[in-house]
Amino acid sequence: MRVVAATNHNLEGMVKEGHFREDLFWRLNVVQVAVSPLRKRKDDIIPLASYFLEKYASKHGKKITGFSREAMEMLLSYHFPGNVRELENIVERAVILSEEDLITSDDLPISVKNGQDGEPMPDSFQELTLPEAVALLEKKRIEKALEEANGVKLRAASLLGISERVLRYKIDKYGLDVDCQDI
Repeated sequence: MRVVAATNHNLEGMVKEGHFREDLFWRLNVVQVAVSPLRKRKDDIIPLASYFLEKYASKHGKKITGFSREAMEMLLSYHFPGNVRELENIVERAVILSEEDLITSDDLPISVKNGQDGEPMPDSFQELTLPEAVALLEKKRIEKALEEANGVKLRAASLLGISERVLRYKIDKYGLDVDCQDI
């Protein structure tokens, strides 16, 4: 028997903190493969979306041949917090809803049209109150800094010009689900 397991958690850190069984970790950790999140592998979006389109068009008996240019641009600019599974779900939903031979922007969920997690994009800042706009900008800037720092909180805090303690507070405040390191 062979077990293939995936996680977005730092299991080694969880073992050290006592939140994951050490014996299980060593049984599972025979070959470790680190895969970057989809948002860092934009070149994979088109082939994956095409594969999922073919899979779900066949499954649901639809004759859908591809994506409109606008729909593909939206997918390419989306952040994909849910990674490849989210892309798969988005494509299946679009196949089910589509009444055309192409997936259009109308078939995509509002979160893809508006940006990550359905939040308004910076163009709609004018419609927000000042505290809402500041919070949205701050959250997006923290996410970008963490991405640039490869999840290292100390480096991200330095990029932002704040202390690591303040960064940890803001990560909790905005409920950011990030795989960070304290190094």
